[in-house]
Amino acid sequence: MISIKLEKEDPSYLPGETIRGRVVWTLLQTKTQRLDLELGWSTIGRGSVDEEIVFSLSMDPTSDKGSWDFEIIAPLRPYSFSGTLISLQWTLRVSESPGQNFIATNIVISPKSAPIILPPIDSEFDLANRWKMTRK
Repeated sequence: MISIKLEKEDPSYLPGETIRGRVVWTLLQTKTQRLDLELGWSTIGRGSVDEEIVFSLSMDPTSDKGSWDFEIIAPLRPYSFSGTLISLQWTLRVSESPGQNFIATNIVISPKSAPIILPPIDSEFDLANRWKMTRK
């Protein structure tokens, strides 16, 4: 079993803020040779999924029980956001390698310490008319 324990109860971070936490493991798979910690973002919603891993760190566990403290500087962008059609979500993930076992926790990275809420999308008709009205 693997868990991620963040220092802050509220998993919201300002860009450039230090994300501190601990990875705790017990009873790893017998073939586990490495634990990988990744920080990445992905889009959720309509259309294709975009994702990127922006930070990665590995450690070799010396026993089937233990813990590992970590510090990561929150990236300056992209910000966490939520909209009608698409959202961007940051995730901390720890996985065993080789193997398929992993644990993930979502965090927010934003200057407001909360996801930026995108305004609702107007209908195509309204957008087309607005564009025509402002165009000269």
